[in-house]
Amino acid sequence: MLIDGDVRTYGGEDVPPAAIDVFRAKTGWDPRRDGASYAFFQVRPRTVQALHGEHEMRGRHVMQDGVWAV
Repeated sequence: MLIDGDVRTYGGEDVPPAAIDVFRAKTGWDPRRDGASYAFFQVRPRTVQALHGEHEMRGRHVMQDGVWAV
């Protein structure tokens, strides 16, 4: 997978609470409670490509200009 998009970066105290709630619900872990310092990234994909090799170059875009092709 190759994802091209817009990224927002948050420190542990700046991450939106709703985003942490979703992350914690999916993983069962709240990284803010860990002793380590983490960065959080919110990615809004614009283009997504999926390919295994050069023979798959045609049809590799599964998202283009923010619209899913599949």
